[in-house]
Amino acid sequence: MAGPNYRFTQVRDHTRNSHLRFYINYLYYKKHNTILNGYDFSVMHHRGLKHHFTEMVAEYLNIETELLESGEFGYEIKRTLNRLLNDLRIAAQEFMLPDWYTNWVNSERALFFFYSAIKVSIDSNILITRTRYSKIHIGQYLWPTLSTLGQQKRLLQDKENVREIVIDEMIRSDLEEKNYLPKSYLREKYSNDTSLTEEKVNEKLALEKEELQNIQKEYNSYLEALRQIENYDPTIDDHALEKIIDHFNFIAFTGDSYQGENARFVKSIKRLYEESYADVPTSRNIVKNDNPILINKTYERLVAQYQIHYIYTPTECPNIRQQCIIAFLDILNATTINEEFKERFKLIGDKFSLDKGDSADFTIELPTKQWEMLIELAKSKYPSKIKATLNKIIRQEYKTLKQKRDS
Repeated sequence: MAGPNYRFTQVRDHTRNSHLRFYINYLYYKKHNTILNGYDFSVMHHRGLKHHFTEMVAEYLNIETELLESGEFGYEIKRTLNRLLNDLRIAAQEFMLPDWYTNWVNSERALFFFYSAIKVSIDSNILITRTRYSKIHIGQYLWPTLSTLGQQKRLLQDKENVREIVIDEMIRSDLEEKNYLPKSYLREKYSNDTSLTEEKVNEKLALEKEELQNIQKEYNSYLEALRQIENYDPTIDDHALEKIIDHFNFIAFTGDSYQGENARFVKSIKRLYEESYADVPTSRNIVKNDNPILINKTYERLVAQYQIHYIYTPTECPNIRQQCIIAFLDILNATTINEEFKERFKLIGDKFSLDKGDSADFTIELPTKQWEMLIELAKSKYPSKIKATLNKIIRQEYKTLKQKRDS
């Protein structure tokens, strides 16, 4: 029967990196009651993680790493190591998010949405999945109010919906005191003369606004636990996904949340992403656009109108800017009612179309040999892939030229 040292070696050498990162942080917290800082394990290869895991287990057992690797230690340490390995396995099952909750984050668009949903929740202090209305409250707080006819109609409709509630309340109150009056008479009376209900309607609207403001002032322990994710922005961090998932696992074992809460939150974000993906199809010109000039114009406009630089770290790279544009459209869809999103999307799309009409495209003729070289570089015959490869080469060469010029 294999002993604990053999089990340790198997765990260390054959465990996935995500589990090793979890084990390292879990062991450090278990011993020191604080999160391990100063190391970015998300960028570390398996060899480095194995080394840190070995050191952490040795520290926990209070023995030298060489002794741990050799297996030459007494019965008590063997028994402690065996219990520790059992504890790690149980902790992973209890605290780590199972893969099937996060395997939908398999593209840049999904990753940017995942981050965006968490970021706007933190910025507004309203959890995007809190209630069926919470995501709309986020939009009301973050996005500028439209001054369009459509928006005015929606505000009037909201007011009339509140008026219907007030009328029902006033009818019930009247019937308690004057039950001889027909209900139809009272409804007609209050419906025809809005002055009878205006004060109560305005009071209820003011109360709704106050309640929203109070929600934003409330201390939300779960949002506080998620706050560190603000630093894992995919516009500047190639390992953002690993760090976000690791953070969910960490806050589960520190007691700031629990696995089920994290799982429900991530599952709800997935549902919002699927809805937004359907409502903002890739066939739209603004979504499939790869023209750097148009990308930059749209990005700068969204910075000016929607302050998206507070959601995503400002960037000069057109490819990343385009991902920010798509992510913003997705999160805009998730945080507004359908009619409002269509209107906002149309306004953004109309500006894009005007920019496109004013934008000139240039063509150059290439010999067959050079065209074949481009196909080989792009590993594709599709013009879109070739164009993307050409853009990448141009950007790299221009960056090198700029660095030489500035030095």
